[in-house]
Amino acid sequence: MFLLLFCVTAGYAQLDDFGASARVAGLANAYTGLADDVYAVYYNPAGLGQQMRREAAGSYSPVYYQFDDGTSLVNAYAFITQPLVMQDKLLLTAGLGYNQFAISNLYQNDTFIFAAGKDLFEILKLPLFVGGTVKMFSRNFAQ
Repeated sequence: MFLLLFCVTAGYAQLDDFGASARVAGLANAYTGLADDVYAVYYNPAGLGQQMRREAAGSYSPVYYQFDDGTSLVNAYAFITQPLVMQDKLLLTAGLGYNQFAISNLYQNDTFIFAAGKDLFEILKLPLFVGGTVKMFSRNFAQ
C-alpha cells in the first residue's frame, strides 16, 4: 500500500500545473470558487454566469528559457468569453480557450476548451450558477 501511494505522488510531480494567470497564482491556485473573469473557462465554467461583458486574455511564457542541452519549456494560454444576450436578457456566457505546454521538439500538449455558464437566479431565486466544459486534448511526442 505504501509503495502505491509513493508511485502516485511521484507521478503527480511530472504533471505540475503552472496556472493560467498571475491572479490565480497570487491566490495560491485557490481560484475555483472566485472564478469571475475570463479564466473561469479554465478553472470553473459556472463562474462565466457572472460575466456581463466580453473578455479576452492570453499569455506566452517560457517557463525555463533553455537547459544545457538546448531544451526549453513553453506554456501558452488564450481565452475569450462572450455573453449571449436576447432581448436585453443574459441567456448564458460562452467561452473558448486554448492551452499549450511544450518541451522544445520533444513533447507538446494542446488543450482546446469550450465552456458555458449561466446564472440561475431568475429561475430559482437563489444565487446559484451552473456551468459545463468540453475539452479536447492532443499530445505529441518526438519520434
